[in-house]
Amino acid sequence: MKKSIFSFCLIILFATACRKYENGAAFTLLTKTERITKDWILNEVAMTNISGGLTNIIDEYPTMRLRIRKDSVIVLFAPITEKLYGNWELTEGKEAFQWTVDHDPATVIDAATETDMTYDSLGRFDIERLTNKQLWLVDKFNNTLRFEVE
Repeated sequence: MKKSIFSFCLIILFATACRKYENGAAFTLLTKTERITKDWILNEVAMTNISGGLTNIIDEYPTMRLRIRKDSVIVLFAPITEKLYGNWELTEGKEAFQWTVDHDPATVIDAATETDMTYDSLGRFDIERLTNKQLWLVDKFNNTLRFEVE
C-alpha cells in the first residue's frame, strides 16, 4: 500500500514538474501538434499600454481567426475578411510558435491609446498556454493574444 501511494505521489510530482508552458496544460495525452492544430478565434488581446496598464482591443478586431493545419499551413483571417496564407512551426523546444505569412507587415492599432503594433511576415510568439481549447501567445511587444477553439 505504501509503495502504491509513493508511486502515485511520484507520478503527480513528475507530471506537474514537466509543465512546458507557464499556464498549462498540467497533464495531457495529446501532443503539442494535436493541441495546436485547430481553428482558433481571437478571444482577448491583453495589450500593455503606454502607462503600463492593460487594454483589451478585441472589440476592434472581432473577426480575427487563425487556422493551424497539421500540414504546416497556416491561414490567418484578418479583420477585413482577408485570408493570409503561410507556414507555421513550433520552435525553441516547442515553447515558441512561429509563422511565415505571405503579406506585407500588418499593423494593429489600439485606438484608445494610439499604440500600434506591427507584425512582420515572420512572426515569433512565446507560448504561454496550450491546451485542447486555449492558445495564449505572447508577442514581441509583450502583449498576450488569447485564442479559443472556434
